[in-house]
Amino acid sequence: SAVFRYSCLAGMVDGWKLEAGIGSESDVQKMMIGTSQISKLRRNLKIRDDVNNESRLIAACRRMKQQGCKIIGVDFMQQLANNGKSPYEKISRTAEVIKGLAKELNIPIIAISSLNRGIAKENKKPTMQDLNGSGDIEYHANKIILLHCEDRESSIRDVEVNVAKNKDGGCGRFNLTMFAPQFRFENAAKIPQDLG
Repeated sequence: SAVFRYSCLAGMVDGWKLEAGIGSESDVQKMMIGTSQISKLRRNLKIRDDVNNESRLIAACRRMKQQGCKIIGVDFMQQLANNGKSPYEKISRTAEVIKGLAKELNIPIIAISSLNRGIAKENKKPTMQDLNGSGDIEYHANKIILLHCEDRESSIRDVEVNVAKNKDGGCGRFNLTMFAPQFRFENAAKIPQDLG
């Protein structure tokens, strides 16, 4: 669940070990610390697993804004697409709804999008055209950030972050290091060499 991932992140603990039942006593203690930290944040962190279409998204976002929400994340936008005859019309409508909500509520909305199926098989660096329903996402988004990882098996991975579109500033690429079991990213320059 999302709460489990956030607790692992806050406690800097290997969630995969805990899920497999092979975590150490130290891992359990770290997880308890992480859970405690997340509990303190819960009044400022709202997780909704029941938002599965555009009308629920609109209602949930308006309610969260009334409760003082400063930023909203949508994971992932293709699941919300329920209006339109073709898949492209559905994505177009969803992208338009998310853009309209961000303007109406005057807060940033981060929408996670899937890529076209072929891109994963080719293992090439994604471009904006590889977004599932790319034309309308590209049109409505203020920023588009693409992630690429050559090595999908290691628990510690180099990830290239490509700011492909940015209406508010420059574009470019930089690298992060992903600690997959802990569900967290770090600045690549800060990672000790012996962890690679």
